[in-house]
Amino acid sequence: MELLEKAGIDVNKLVDMFIRSAAEFTTYYYYTILRIHAAGLEGEAVKEIVEDARIEDRNHFEALALSWEKNCQMI
Repeated sequence: MELLEKAGIDVNKLVDMFIRSAAEFTTYYYYTILRIHAAGLEGEAVKEIVEDARIEDRNHFEALALSWEKNCQMI
């Protein structure tokens, strides 16, 4: 951590960005696995709903990643 601080990086901000990114990625992964296992008579309808949520979370994760990339360049 000392090395990061000496380089002028706000370590608390960096940790916060990692935590937010991990939460978004975990949710995306969860919906991906859930979609794979959706089955039964209404399995296709459930898969469609889960796919919409999965894509939305992937978009959030990608937006966070872009924001994170910009913030890292500024640090």
